Amino acid sequence: MTLAGARAEMDSISTRLQQIDPDSNRDWGATVTFLRDKLTGTIRPVLLVLLGAVALVLLIACANVANLVTARNLARKKEIAVRAALGASRGARFSS
Repeated sequence: MTLAGARAEMDSISTRLQQIDPDSNRDWGATVTFLRDKLTGTIRPVLLVLLGAVALVLLIACANVANLVTARNLARKKEIAVRAALGASRGARFSS
């Protein structure tokens, strides 16, 4: 349902209630707004900037983890070459 449709329906309900019992429903009405606007209000731009900052920090953390994994694999390159030359499989580990 659109916002205009919801407002029109609430206006008609309010009008019918005033017709049914004008004494108790005289000063009553209804206002229809989006829940999202009611919850976030004027803080929405700040929340979007905060979301962008969190996404950037997550991206940096993922890049750091990828660099650490790459550095570890490069450091073990010589060890893996020696193991392959001796006939061990790639996944074989020393049992200590």
